[in-house]
Amino acid sequence: MVIEKNNFKAFLDITAKKKLVAFGASVFLQVISDNYKELQLAEKITYITDNDPFKDGTLYEIDSTKKEIHSLQYLLNDELENIVILISSERYAYEIYQQLEAIEKLKDVGCFCLPMLIAGQVDDSCKSVKLSGEDKIPKIIHCFWFSGSEKDELSKKCIESWKKYCPDYEIREWNSENYDVTKNEYMYEAYKQKKWAYATDYARLDAVYNYGGFYFDMDLELLRNIDPLLSADCVAGFGPLRDIELAAFGAKKGCSLVKEMLDAYESRKFDANNLLLTEVQPVFMAHFMRNKGFDINGKSQNRNNCILLARDSFSPKNWFTGEMQHSAGSYGIHHCAGGWISKKDKSEERQKQMIILESIFTNN
Repeated sequence: MVIEKNNFKAFLDITAKKKLVAFGASVFLQVISDNYKELQLAEKITYITDNDPFKDGTLYEIDSTKKEIHSLQYLLNDELENIVILISSERYAYEIYQQLEAIEKLKDVGCFCLPMLIAGQVDDSCKSVKLSGEDKIPKIIHCFWFSGSEKDELSKKCIESWKKYCPDYEIREWNSENYDVTKNEYMYEAYKQKKWAYATDYARLDAVYNYGGFYFDMDLELLRNIDPLLSADCVAGFGPLRDIELAAFGAKKGCSLVKEMLDAYESRKFDANNLLLTEVQPVFMAHFMRNKGFDINGKSQNRNNCILLARDSFSPKNWFTGEMQHSAGSYGIHHCAGGWISKKDKSEERQKQMIILESIFTNN
Protein backbone atom coordinates (compact mmCIF):
# COMPACT_ATOMS: atom_id res chain seq x y z
CA MET A 1 0.00 0.00 0.00
CA VAL A 2 0.92 3.63 -0.32
CA ILE A 3 0.93 5.23 3.14
CA GLU A 4 -0.60 8.69 2.80
CA LYS A 5 0.43 11.74 4.83
CA ASN A 6 -1.06 11.54 8.29
CA ASN A 7 -2.94 14.84 8.56
CA PHE A 8 -6.45 16.15 8.03
CA LYS A 9 -5.55 18.32 5.03
CA ALA A 10 -4.00 15.44 3.11
CA PHE A 11 -6.98 13.25 3.95
CA LEU A 12 -9.50 15.81 2.68
CA ASP A 13 -7.46 16.57 -0.45
CA ILE A 14 -7.06 12.94 -1.49
CA THR A 15 -10.60 11.87 -0.65
CA ALA A 16 -11.89 14.75 -2.76
CA LYS A 17 -10.38 13.00 -5.78
CA LYS A 18 -10.77 9.33 -4.94
CA LYS A 19 -13.45 7.01 -3.59
CA LEU A 20 -13.01 6.33 0.13
CA VAL A 21 -13.51 2.80 1.44
CA ALA A 22 -13.38 2.25 5.20
CA PHE A 23 -12.03 -1.07 6.52
CA GLY A 24 -13.67 -2.00 9.81
CA ALA A 25 -17.35 -1.54 10.67
CA SER A 26 -16.50 -0.42 14.18
CA VAL A 27 -18.20 1.67 16.86
CA PHE A 28 -14.95 3.65 16.94
CA LEU A 29 -15.71 4.89 13.42
CA GLN A 30 -19.13 6.11 14.53
CA VAL A 31 -17.67 8.03 17.48
CA ILE A 32 -14.94 9.68 15.39
CA SER A 33 -17.40 10.59 12.65
CA ASP A 34 -19.60 12.26 15.28
CA ASN A 35 -16.82 14.16 17.07
CA TYR A 36 -14.69 15.10 14.06
CA LYS A 37 -17.22 16.55 11.66
CA GLU A 38 -14.52 18.26 9.59
CA LEU A 39 -13.38 14.86 8.27
CA GLN A 40 -16.78 14.47 6.55
CA LEU A 41 -16.65 10.70 7.01
CA ALA A 42 -20.36 10.08 6.55
CA GLU A 43 -20.26 11.99 3.29
CA LYS A 44 -17.01 10.62 1.94
CA ILE A 45 -17.18 6.89 2.77
CA THR A 46 -18.64 4.99 -0.19
CA TYR A 47 -18.89 1.61 1.53
CA ILE A 48 -17.25 -0.34 4.34
CA THR A 49 -15.21 -3.53 4.14
CA ASP A 50 -15.15 -5.92 7.08
CA ASN A 51 -13.65 -9.35 7.76
CA ASP A 52 -16.75 -10.57 9.60
CA PRO A 53 -18.70 -12.70 7.08
CA PHE A 54 -21.93 -12.13 9.03
CA LYS A 55 -21.72 -8.40 8.30
CA ASP A 56 -21.41 -8.87 4.54
CA GLY A 57 -24.45 -7.36 2.83
CA THR A 58 -25.69 -5.58 5.96
CA LEU A 59 -25.97 -1.85 6.58
CA TYR A 60 -23.89 0.33 8.91
CA GLU A 61 -25.16 3.67 10.19
CA ILE A 62 -22.85 6.64 10.42
CA ASP A 63 -24.29 10.09 11.18
CA SER A 64 -27.78 8.89 10.17
CA THR A 65 -26.41 7.71 6.83
CA LYS A 66 -26.59 4.05 5.82
CA LYS A 67 -23.47 2.47 4.34
CA GLU A 68 -23.25 -1.01 2.84
CA ILE A 69 -20.80 -3.50 4.34
CA HIS A 70 -18.94 -5.77 1.92
CA SER A 71 -16.26 -8.44 2.05
CA LEU A 72 -12.59 -7.88 1.28
CA GLN A 73 -13.09 -9.65 -2.03
CA TYR A 74 -15.65 -7.04 -3.03
CA LEU A 75 -13.01 -4.37 -2.47
CA LEU A 76 -10.40 -6.29 -4.46
CA ASN A 77 -12.80 -6.54 -7.40
CA ASP A 78 -13.42 -2.79 -7.36
CA GLU A 79 -11.59 -0.19 -9.49
CA LEU A 80 -8.59 0.05 -7.19
CA GLU A 81 -6.90 2.85 -9.11
CA ASN A 82 -9.72 5.15 -7.98
CA ILE A 83 -9.80 4.06 -4.32
CA VAL A 84 -8.15 5.11 -1.08
CA ILE A 85 -8.56 2.94 2.04
CA LEU A 86 -9.20 4.14 5.58
CA ILE A 87 -8.38 1.66 8.36
CA SER A 88 -11.34 2.55 10.54
CA SER A 89 -11.07 0.04 13.39
CA GLU A 90 -9.15 0.93 16.52
CA ARG A 91 -9.00 -2.49 18.17
CA TYR A 92 -7.88 -4.36 15.05
CA ALA A 93 -6.00 -1.56 13.27
CA TYR A 94 -2.62 -3.34 13.33
CA GLU A 95 -4.03 -6.66 12.13
CA ILE A 96 -5.89 -4.91 9.30
CA TYR A 97 -2.75 -3.06 8.26
CA GLN A 98 -0.78 -6.33 8.13
CA GLN A 99 -3.55 -8.00 6.17
CA LEU A 100 -3.77 -5.25 3.56
CA GLU A 101 0.00 -4.77 3.29
CA ALA A 102 0.39 -8.44 2.33
CA ILE A 103 -1.97 -8.17 -0.66
CA GLU A 104 0.00 -7.52 -3.85
CA LYS A 105 -3.05 -6.17 -5.63
CA LEU A 106 -3.18 -3.25 -3.16
CA LYS A 107 0.46 -2.17 -3.53
CA ASP A 108 -0.47 1.07 -5.34
CA VAL A 109 -3.59 1.87 -3.28
CA GLY A 110 -3.38 4.77 -0.83
CA CYS A 111 -4.11 4.15 2.83
CA PHE A 112 -4.92 6.21 5.92
CA CYS A 113 -5.25 4.89 9.49
CA LEU A 114 -8.02 6.60 11.46
CA PRO A 115 -6.55 6.04 14.96
CA MET A 116 -3.24 7.55 13.84
CA LEU A 117 -4.98 10.38 12.02
CA ILE A 118 -6.73 11.32 15.26
CA ALA A 119 -3.64 10.76 17.43
CA GLY A 120 -1.71 13.27 15.33
CA GLN A 121 -4.36 16.00 15.66
CA VAL A 122 -3.61 18.75 18.18
CA ASP A 123 -6.70 20.86 18.80
CA ASP A 124 -5.78 23.35 21.50
CA SER A 125 -3.88 23.89 24.72
CA CYS A 126 -5.24 24.46 28.20
CA LYS A 127 -2.81 27.39 28.54
CA SER A 128 -5.30 29.51 26.57
CA VAL A 129 -7.97 29.44 29.32
CA LYS A 130 -7.90 32.24 31.89
CA LEU A 131 -10.53 32.62 34.60
CA SER A 132 -11.08 35.46 37.02
CA GLY A 133 -13.54 36.49 39.71
CA GLU A 134 -14.46 35.12 43.09
CA ASP A 135 -14.19 31.43 43.89
CA LYS A 136 -17.43 29.51 43.36
CA ILE A 137 -16.23 25.92 43.63
CA PRO A 138 -15.48 24.80 47.21
CA LYS A 139 -12.17 23.13 47.98
CA ILE A 140 -13.49 19.58 48.11
CA ILE A 141 -12.27 16.55 46.16
CA HIS A 142 -14.82 13.73 45.82
CA CYS A 143 -13.83 10.19 44.90
CA PHE A 144 -15.58 6.80 44.95
CA TRP A 145 -14.36 3.32 45.89
CA PHE A 146 -17.33 0.99 45.66
CA SER A 147 -15.51 -2.34 45.37
CA GLY A 148 -14.33 -2.42 49.00
CA SER A 149 -11.07 -4.08 47.95
CA GLU A 150 -7.59 -2.86 48.77
CA LYS A 151 -6.59 0.13 46.66
CA ASP A 152 -4.00 -0.52 43.97
CA GLU A 153 -0.68 1.32 43.87
CA LEU A 154 -1.81 3.71 41.11
CA SER A 155 -4.82 4.81 43.15
CA LYS A 156 -2.64 5.40 46.20
CA LYS A 157 -0.18 7.39 44.12
CA CYS A 158 -2.95 9.55 42.69
CA ILE A 159 -4.44 10.31 46.12
CA GLU A 160 -1.00 11.36 47.34
CA SER A 161 -0.74 13.76 44.38
CA TRP A 162 -4.04 15.39 45.42
CA LYS A 163 -2.69 15.90 48.92
CA LYS A 164 0.60 17.26 47.58
CA TYR A 165 -0.79 19.84 45.17
CA CYS A 166 -4.06 20.67 46.96
CA PRO A 167 -3.12 20.36 50.65
CA ASP A 168 -5.97 22.60 51.82
CA TYR A 169 -8.70 20.61 50.02
CA GLU A 170 -10.98 18.20 51.86
CA ILE A 171 -10.92 14.72 50.32
CA ARG A 172 -14.25 12.93 50.62
CA GLU A 173 -14.11 9.24 49.77
CA TRP A 174 -17.53 7.76 49.12
CA ASN A 175 -18.40 4.06 49.20
CA SER A 176 -21.37 1.74 49.62
CA GLU A 177 -21.40 2.40 53.36
CA ASN A 178 -21.77 6.19 53.24
CA TYR A 179 -23.47 6.67 49.85
CA ASP A 180 -26.94 5.51 48.74
CA VAL A 181 -26.38 3.54 45.53
CA THR A 182 -30.13 2.92 45.11
CA LYS A 183 -31.08 6.53 44.37
CA ASN A 184 -30.78 6.04 40.59
CA GLU A 185 -31.77 2.94 38.61
CA TYR A 186 -28.87 3.16 36.12
CA MET A 187 -26.34 3.44 38.94
CA TYR A 188 -27.90 0.69 41.04
CA GLU A 189 -28.00 -1.82 38.18
CA ALA A 190 -24.33 -1.12 37.40
CA TYR A 191 -23.47 -1.42 41.09
CA LYS A 192 -25.23 -4.78 41.47
CA GLN A 193 -23.24 -6.12 38.51
CA LYS A 194 -19.99 -4.73 39.96
CA LYS A 195 -19.48 -2.36 37.05
CA TRP A 196 -17.98 0.25 39.32
CA ALA A 197 -17.02 2.76 36.62
CA TYR A 198 -20.60 2.90 35.33
CA ALA A 199 -22.05 3.17 38.83
CA THR A 200 -19.79 6.12 39.48
CA ASP A 201 -21.00 7.87 36.32
CA TYR A 202 -24.11 8.97 38.16
CA ALA A 203 -22.61 9.17 41.65
CA ARG A 204 -19.93 11.69 40.67
CA LEU A 205 -22.55 14.07 39.29
CA ASP A 206 -24.68 13.61 42.38
CA ALA A 207 -21.85 14.38 44.81
CA VAL A 208 -20.66 17.46 42.96
CA TYR A 209 -24.18 18.81 42.52
CA ASN A 210 -25.13 18.42 46.18
CA TYR A 211 -21.88 19.55 47.77
CA GLY A 212 -19.89 21.35 45.11
CA GLY A 213 -16.20 20.72 44.59
CA PHE A 214 -14.22 18.52 42.23
CA TYR A 215 -14.61 14.86 41.38
CA PHE A 216 -11.49 12.83 40.51
CA ASP A 217 -11.25 9.29 39.21
CA MET A 218 -8.93 7.17 41.30
CA ASP A 219 -6.53 7.03 38.34
CA LEU A 220 -6.34 10.83 38.04
CA GLU A 221 -2.90 12.09 39.03
CA LEU A 222 -2.47 15.79 39.68
CA LEU A 223 0.52 17.67 38.31
CA ARG A 224 -0.19 21.06 39.88
CA ASN A 225 -2.63 23.04 41.99
CA ILE A 226 -6.16 23.49 40.58
CA ASP A 227 -7.03 26.78 42.34
CA PRO A 228 -7.11 28.68 38.98
CA LEU A 229 -10.30 26.73 38.13
CA LEU A 230 -12.26 27.62 41.28
CA SER A 231 -13.96 30.70 39.80
CA ALA A 232 -15.84 28.66 37.17
CA ASP A 233 -19.45 27.61 37.66
CA CYS A 234 -18.60 24.27 36.10
CA VAL A 235 -15.42 22.95 34.51
CA ALA A 236 -14.65 19.80 32.55
CA GLY A 237 -12.26 18.89 29.77
CA PHE A 238 -12.01 17.19 26.42
CA GLY A 239 -10.80 13.61 26.33
CA PRO A 240 -8.55 11.96 23.73
CA LEU A 241 -11.38 11.41 21.18
CA ARG A 242 -12.97 14.85 21.64
CA ASP A 243 -15.23 13.19 24.16
CA ILE A 244 -16.02 15.02 27.39
CA GLU A 245 -13.99 13.58 30.25
CA LEU A 246 -15.59 13.69 33.69
CA ALA A 247 -12.64 11.83 35.17
CA ALA A 248 -11.80 15.26 36.55
CA PHE A 249 -14.49 17.89 36.74
CA GLY A 250 -15.77 20.45 39.19
CA ALA A 251 -18.76 22.71 39.81
CA LYS A 252 -20.30 24.99 42.35
CA LYS A 253 -22.95 23.52 44.63
CA GLY A 254 -26.33 23.31 42.91
CA CYS A 255 -24.94 24.03 39.44
CA SER A 256 -27.84 23.97 36.96
CA LEU A 257 -25.74 22.34 34.22
CA VAL A 258 -24.78 19.45 36.51
CA LYS A 259 -28.45 19.09 37.46
CA GLU A 260 -29.32 18.65 33.79
CA MET A 261 -26.61 16.00 33.50
CA LEU A 262 -28.12 14.18 36.48
CA ASP A 263 -31.60 14.40 34.99
CA ALA A 264 -30.32 12.83 31.76
CA TYR A 265 -29.53 9.68 33.74
CA GLU A 266 -33.09 9.32 34.99
CA SER A 267 -34.16 7.93 31.63
CA ARG A 268 -31.05 5.82 30.96
CA LYS A 269 -31.03 2.05 31.40
CA PHE A 270 -27.91 0.07 32.23
CA ASP A 271 -27.39 -3.01 30.06
CA ALA A 272 -24.27 -5.00 30.89
CA ASN A 273 -24.66 -6.94 27.64
CA ASN A 274 -24.53 -3.81 25.51
CA LEU A 275 -21.60 -1.79 26.84
CA LEU A 276 -20.70 -0.05 23.60
CA LEU A 277 -18.25 2.83 23.27
CA THR A 278 -21.17 5.06 22.30
CA GLU A 279 -22.77 4.35 25.70
CA VAL A 280 -19.86 5.30 27.97
CA GLN A 281 -20.07 8.59 29.82
CA PRO A 282 -17.43 10.60 27.89
CA VAL A 283 -19.18 9.96 24.56
CA PHE A 284 -22.63 10.43 26.09
CA MET A 285 -21.48 13.75 27.58
CA ALA A 286 -20.13 14.93 24.23
CA HIS A 287 -23.68 14.66 22.85
CA PHE A 288 -25.04 16.39 25.94
CA MET A 289 -22.61 19.30 25.69
CA ARG A 290 -23.22 19.73 21.98
CA ASN A 291 -26.93 20.05 22.73
CA LYS A 292 -26.07 22.75 25.31
CA GLY A 293 -24.37 24.84 22.63
CA PHE A 294 -20.74 23.81 23.07
CA ASP A 295 -18.65 23.06 19.99
CA ILE A 296 -17.22 19.55 20.07
CA ASN A 297 -14.00 20.64 18.43
CA GLY A 298 -11.40 19.98 21.12
CA LYS A 299 -10.84 23.68 21.75
CA SER A 300 -11.12 25.43 25.10
CA GLN A 301 -14.32 27.43 25.48
CA ASN A 302 -16.42 29.33 27.98
CA ARG A 303 -20.22 29.56 27.88
CA ASN A 304 -21.78 31.48 30.76
CA ASN A 305 -18.82 30.62 33.01
CA CYS A 306 -19.14 26.90 32.25
CA ILE A 307 -15.73 25.84 30.96
CA LEU A 308 -14.49 23.13 28.63
CA LEU A 309 -10.72 22.70 28.76
CA ALA A 310 -8.48 21.34 26.01
CA ARG A 311 -7.43 17.69 26.11
CA ASP A 312 -4.03 18.27 27.68
CA SER A 313 -5.61 19.82 30.77
CA PHE A 314 -6.43 16.43 32.35
CA SER A 315 -6.10 13.89 29.50
CA PRO A 316 -2.60 14.32 28.06
CA LYS A 317 -1.98 10.59 27.76
CA ASN A 318 -2.12 9.38 24.16
CA TRP A 319 -5.17 7.09 24.01
CA PHE A 320 -3.57 4.79 21.45
CA THR A 321 0.12 4.53 22.35
CA GLY A 322 0.11 5.46 26.05
CA GLU A 323 2.69 8.18 25.48
CA MET A 324 2.54 11.31 27.67
CA GLN A 325 1.88 14.58 25.85
CA HIS A 326 1.28 16.99 28.70
CA SER A 327 2.17 20.69 28.48
CA ALA A 328 3.20 23.31 31.02
CA GLY A 329 -0.49 24.09 31.50
CA SER A 330 -1.61 20.52 32.24
CA TYR A 331 -3.34 20.08 35.60
CA GLY A 332 -3.18 16.33 35.73
CA ILE A 333 -3.02 12.97 33.97
CA HIS A 334 -5.96 10.64 33.58
CA HIS A 335 -4.20 7.29 33.32
CA CYS A 336 -7.25 5.64 31.71
CA ALA A 337 -7.17 2.51 33.85
CA GLY A 338 -10.98 2.65 34.12
CA GLY A 339 -13.28 -0.31 34.39
CA TRP A 340 -15.13 0.32 31.12
CA ILE A 341 -11.97 -0.09 29.01
CA SER A 342 -11.44 -3.66 27.86
CA LYS A 343 -8.28 -5.52 28.83
CA LYS A 344 -7.37 -5.84 25.15
CA ASP A 345 -7.70 -2.11 24.56
CA LYS A 346 -5.34 -1.17 27.40
CA SER A 347 -2.85 -4.04 27.09
CA GLU A 348 0.88 -3.46 26.61
CA GLU A 349 0.76 -5.52 23.42
CA ARG A 350 -1.89 -3.28 21.92
CA GLN A 351 0.10 -0.17 22.79
CA LYS A 352 3.20 -1.66 21.16
CA GLN A 353 1.19 -2.28 18.01
CA MET A 354 -0.08 1.29 18.03
CA ILE A 355 3.46 2.63 18.42
CA ILE A 356 4.45 0.60 15.35
CA LEU A 357 1.52 2.04 13.42
CA GLU A 358 2.47 5.52 14.58
CA SER A 359 5.97 5.09 13.15
CA ILE A 360 4.52 3.84 9.86
CA PHE A 361 1.86 6.48 9.38
CA THR A 362 3.72 9.52 10.73
CA ASN A 363 7.18 8.97 9.26
CA ASN A 364 6.16 8.61 5.62
